[in-house]
Amino acid sequence: MSFKRHERRAFTLIELLVVIAIIGILASMLLPALGRTRERARMAQCCSNLHQLDIAMSMWWDDNDQHFMPLTNGPWDGTGTNSWVIILLPYVVNAKEVYHCPDDKYFIWDGGSMSAKTESYGYNYWALTGGTVTTGVPLSTVTDAGKTVMLSDSTDADATSSQFAYSVSNWGPEQPSPTRHDGFANILYVDGHVEAHPISPDCLQPSFYDMY
Repeated sequence: MSFKRHERRAFTLIELLVVIAIIGILASMLLPALGRTRERARMAQCCSNLHQLDIAMSMWWDDNDQHFMPLTNGPWDGTGTNSWVIILLPYVVNAKEVYHCPDDKYFIWDGGSMSAKTESYGYNYWALTGGTVTTGVPLSTVTDAGKTVMLSDSTDADATSSQFAYSVSNWGPEQPSPTRHDGFANILYVDGHVEAHPISPDCLQPSFYDMY
């Protein structure tokens, strides 16, 4: 009885290059999809943060005669240690995570001692304090809670003075960040729902931040 000897045949250089090319093509097709999936996850986490801040604000309203929060509880102190971010802190569980949009690359947690660094979101103070800054208006003054902005992805600290990061409006230094969520900003309305809006001239019209 005779046996045939089977010899192993090594890949040729051309075959190896073809395999590498196929892997490269597949990777180029899959990576954008993976990137979009990661961005959707970050955007969903941002929405969750805003919903948790909405719950915290509702608790604050219950303790403060159904009034909106002030932007600050006194004159601006130059650091933001008296802003809504710090005032709301006792109502926020796991604030280090909740105040942080995953797409905010410039977020710095300092233990909640200075609001200019410890949040990714801005407060629509112009409407909700009636422009007084230090006193929130009654909730009953909002005629359409589903169209009145309360919080939004705010200006990145690298784009302008960080002192504006805790507020949001159509004013240039306080405009929502265009660098997050592929050019969209998550916006929380007074009725508690969150929408993603493109950062565009239409979004930043003065009426967008008015009280309806």
